[in-house]
Amino acid sequence: MAEDKEEYIECPMCHSKNIKPKWDNIRSINQNDERFSIVQCKSCNLYFIKQKVSPEYLNNFYNKSVNGDKNVYNDENLEPLKFYYRKLKSCIEKIFPNKGKIFDIGCSGGYFLDVMEGWDRYGCEISTYYSGIASQKYGQNIFQGTLEDYEQNDNEFDVITLQDCLDHMIDPAKIVSKCYKLLKPNGLIVIKAHNIDCLFAKIWNKNFYAIIPPAHLFYFNKKSIINLLKLNNFNIQTYMYIPHILKLSTVFLRFAKGENGISYKIYNKLKNTKLGKICIYKDLHDIFTVFATKDCRLDEK
Repeated sequence: MAEDKEEYIECPMCHSKNIKPKWDNIRSINQNDERFSIVQCKSCNLYFIKQKVSPEYLNNFYNKSVNGDKNVYNDENLEPLKFYYRKLKSCIEKIFPNKGKIFDIGCSGGYFLDVMEGWDRYGCEISTYYSGIASQKYGQNIFQGTLEDYEQNDNEFDVITLQDCLDHMIDPAKIVSKCYKLLKPNGLIVIKAHNIDCLFAKIWNKNFYAIIPPAHLFYFNKKSIINLLKLNNFNIQTYMYIPHILKLSTVFLRFAKGENGISYKIYNKLKNTKLGKICIYKDLHDIFTVFATKDCRLDEK
């Protein structure tokens, strides 16, 4: 069980009590004795960890998880990561050709911000290690902590991006609501997350590589992410699957839940080899990106 034994009795997004068990006895990515259960809301189709966790619990978890992230965010792996970042930049600039002020939530070391040349770049990162790296490049424009603790100025940003981070947060609805306030009129929110309804996930069930509590607390699909945005007064612009490039060694890292098991051993064998550095084009619809704009009619009422 999670450290806080309190459990959800209703959906944290739509507040329906029509929640049903999906998977039980899922081991923590920490590889300790902690176990989690995943439930599904039958009203809005959101999947989520049944056990509640505290902000202190998550802060401790992420500041102990730096070593694992270093396997992904390292000099050799940044170029494959930037393949997606550059495609995302192109999509954003079709909507905002004149650029503006961008806020990347969960910005890690500022690697996405690095490709956003010409923008006024800001970031938010919970990890003290990675926020330190980003701050070396962007100074006081990087906030170390959670978005909940960020002292907002309403109508501050043209674009807010949440890449692989909304599913990590304790209250996604509260986060999206705060993004609404932070965005300027007609501002753009961009969310990238794993697709729990992809064929890959359906085949692997609870062994799907993205099911890694407590790192991932929520699991979205097209219906649930669009519901979340609409409930918070955003107008959906587009929903798409942007392809990625992965090194062969990273493929095995994705399958490894923690540092035990055959997948992680294969990753360790491959990571510094020519074979392991071969790049693979991936578009399995296992990751989606959704773009939505702030509906200002609510503010006019």
